[in-house]
Order: sequence, then C-alpha cells, then structure tokens
Amino acid sequence: MTRKERWRAAGFDHSAWRLWSGHGFVPEEAAPWRDAGFHPLDVSDWRQTGFNVTEAAAWRAAGFRGCMAEIWRTAGFTPAEAGMLTSIGYDHPEDLP
Repeated sequence: MTRKERWRAAGFDHSAWRLWSGHGFVPEEAAPWRDAGFHPLDVSDWRQTGFNVTEAAAWRAAGFRGCMAEIWRTAGFTPAEAGMLTSIGYDHPEDLP
C-alpha cells in the first residue's frame, strides 16, 4: 500500500494527510488524535509531556493544555480534581495550602 493509500484508508483527505504528515505523524498515530478532535499542532505539546490520546482528551475536557496538565498530573491530581481546584482559584498545585 502506498503512503497516499494508507492515509486515505485511515480517512484522511489530501490536505489533512499533508497537514498531519507534515508534523511527523503516520496515519495510524494521527487517526486517534484527529478522531478525538485534536489538531496536529496541539498534539505535539501533549505527546512531549507524555500523554496518550485518551489522557489528553480527559485533561483537555477539564480545561487544560499539555504543560499545565502535566504539572497537575505529576502532583497526583486527576483531571476532575485539577479542574475543580482551578475553578475555585488555584492556578497551580503549589498554590494549595
């Protein structure tokens, strides 16, 4: 199967596969991120901080981007806990009493 065929088989049109492949993705990696609503520019941040697509989607739904999600996760918080704490004014886990 050619490169183009692999991208088409994964559901990417020409402009989408060029965008994702231009950011270093192969179709098998890109499809789950795309299906979760991520743009390839955002995925780099999440992957650099060690999140998979499922984790990233949960943290994004709680209002976080990769870097801040990693800080809260490293401090032992779940997306729901961190989201609740930021909603009441704690911007960073070190702000907690």
